[in-house]
Amino acid sequence: MKNLMEVATEEIRQTVRDAFARLVKAGEFPNVSIPEFVIEVPAERTHGDFSANIAMAGARTLKMAPRKSAELLLNALQFENTYLEHAEVAGPGFLNFFLASSWYSDILATIHEEGENYGRTNLGAGKKVMVEYVSA
Repeated sequence: MKNLMEVATEEIRQTVRDAFARLVKAGEFPNVSIPEFVIEVPAERTHGDFSANIAMAGARTLKMAPRKSAELLLNALQFENTYLEHAEVAGPGFLNFFLASSWYSDILATIHEEGENYGRTNLGAGKKVMVEYVSA
């Protein structure tokens, strides 16, 4: 089963890494390792399909305001051959990513190919779990 959420997340991670490396090479960022950062699905749909906190996670390492580094990263991002259409800087320095229509068409194709098996997983197979219900 193709997990296109994982594919898109990894494309974001690699796109950000590549942009970071370009900025280091150009002298816009100091020659430091890219900081660990989180990619998540924003609660608010208008904030994009995914959001990354790379600028805030790297503020101390880069010795730069998160909003400034987010804007530099935004200008260095390249989306060719990815499921990503564009990105925006939001708030104190989040990078919000928006998926291209090709991602959605590939999701539909995957659903069609996998039929009733779409969404099934072997995660946790063979392991016992205990589910508790607590009423407030």
